[in-house]
Amino acid sequence: MRFLQIIGILSIFKDKTLSLYILLIISLIFVLLIPAIGMGNPRYRSEIEPLLLILGAIGIKTVIDNYKKQ
Repeated sequence: MRFLQIIGILSIFKDKTLSLYILLIISLIFVLLIPAIGMGNPRYRSEIEPLLLILGAIGIKTVIDNYKKQ
């Protein structure tokens, strides 16, 4: 799933139609992601999960779209 989330991040920066997602991610990185880096406890990671879910969905969509092109 982390691989698909990385693909989602890369596709957001590559595709200009997803510019609102870029603003959302930039605003959430400082608030949620940076304080939770390195925390193994799921209680502290729960705030990041919606962001990771969005990135995973975008990554899955990108993979499916690239598969259909071939």
